[in-house]
Amino acid sequence: MITGAVLNMILDPILIYTLDMGVRGAAVATLISQLVTLSVYIWFFKSGKSYVRFGFSLFRPTKETYKEVIKIGLSMLFLQVLSSISMSLITRGARAYGDEAVAALGVVLRIGWCNLRTGHCRRLYCYSHFDYGHSNKPEVGRRDLPTDKRHKRRSLIPGR
Repeated sequence: MITGAVLNMILDPILIYTLDMGVRGAAVATLISQLVTLSVYIWFFKSGKSYVRFGFSLFRPTKETYKEVIKIGLSMLFLQVLSSISMSLITRGARAYGDEAVAALGVVLRIGWCNLRTGHCRRLYCYSHFDYGHSNKPEVGRRDLPTDKRHKRRSLIPGR
């Protein structure tokens, strides 16, 4: 994800100003960055460096599996949808001030993405859902942040 964010920050001014594409250039830069990020993910999982394996032969869906996935993933879905809506509204408001404002907003949002609190919030969702999924329900309400030193070190690295 960091690769895509950095690439987007590099491509935005090039496509917006150098190639004089305006807001369309920002959109193209974002699309290219997202495709590069997708390619990095595919390479990582196909290279065998991941503990997770993907394949249709490993996919055996059941009604119970779908129910658990929906139960656990629904809150993150709402978080992502509301984040996308708010970013769209903010960008639409910035358009009134010109391409420079949209480009500056893109840079500020990328820097904000690296904010530690975002990582902590998403990590907290994962840990609480893990507790819930393993029927460790008393821990769900009490869990704050992981106290394991390894997790604290990882949480200081943006995007991890």
